[in-house]
Amino acid sequence: MKKKVTIISLALALIAILVIGSSLAWFTDEDQATNTFTIGSVKIQQDEKEHDENGDLQEFTQGQMLLPVVHTENVTEDANYVEKLVSVKNAGKNDAYVRTFIAVPAALQEVLHLDVAADSADGWSKDAQTWPNVVVEEGASAVEYAVISFTYNKALEKDDATPYVLKGVYLDAAVDIKNNASGERQFCTMNSDGIYTFYDFDITREVKVLVATQGCQTAGFEGGAADALDTAFGIAPDFTVATP
Repeated sequence: MKKKVTIISLALALIAILVIGSSLAWFTDEDQATNTFTIGSVKIQQDEKEHDENGDLQEFTQGQMLLPVVHTENVTEDANYVEKLVSVKNAGKNDAYVRTFIAVPAALQEVLHLDVAADSADGWSKDAQTWPNVVVEEGASAVEYAVISFTYNKALEKDDATPYVLKGVYLDAAVDIKNNASGERQFCTMNSDGIYTFYDFDITREVKVLVATQGCQTAGFEGGAADALDTAFGIAPDFTVATP
């Protein structure tokens, strides 16, 4: 399959020290939705919502602070849990297969947790393949991101939307900020023996979680969603971050 691919950078949604949003788009049609990239004359829309104080859905609110959770038994009820409801809608006329990539700073992947769809629940399945850490240029510096992806195994029909692939993000309850041996302040955790583990991440920059979705037509693919998306796009995409 011959593909003409254009890569553009998109502004990210800022959240105090947390950013969740799409990082790039591959377009084969200039009318495709922001935050997505597609092949095969399909149009997909990545939606990012949250519940308001009345329990109604609204657009995600920027400017939220990311702090360690307190109630580890039920983190979704914790005041420091950041709700971020990501789903994908088929906004075109043709049935589509979709796959969503989620990337977190590699240095923080042990303590920055994602509340994602359970494997194989409601049609989403976490992909088995893994990739080397993706290096993302952010201004004058670069950050390594660890990437996971989820494939929606059902054909997404016109105007239909997937269940939520990402529901929220939270920082581990054990996270603190202390001076390391060099006197630099870093994220850290302490074990039961009082020994600190420091995470090599510049705390003066925002912590970013990157989300991007790809979609392709179902027509002509008989092996299902994963086969279609692998054929259409190949390996995992690069992530390009636009500096706000």
